[in-house]
Amino acid sequence: MRYDIIHIEDHPDERKYMKNAAERQELTYLGLPCLQALKDALPESSARVYVVDGKFPRVNRGLIEQLAPEAIATIIACYSDVRIVLFSSEDNIDVTAREHGADFLRKGEHTARSVVENLKPMIDEVK
Repeated sequence: MRYDIIHIEDHPDERKYMKNAAERQELTYLGLPCLQALKDALPESSARVYVVDGKFPRVNRGLIEQLAPEAIATIIACYSDVRIVLFSSEDNIDVTAREHGADFLRKGEHTARSVVENLKPMIDEVK
């Protein structure tokens, strides 16, 4: 299935807020809790825009690691010409975003609603 947004985030409340914000904009959304869930979802599922947290586990209840680079590489391996937004509060994660060709939004400066508002033009470009 093709979604407007696929969001990799280990905190269920964050996924819930993003899902609600996406639904208010009439966008389809899939939230994934860990790196393995992303790997399991691809390539059967795709998105117009991927939103990646900086730190999350490889598996549910696993060690929380900075897995954004691996998640970005996993996405690009399936879909090389895709928009990816790194949404994190980790130190220097904006450098990681630049190094991997991702856009960057800092947690704490954006709510789920403002993230979706930033994603909407990206999604419209891909349609």
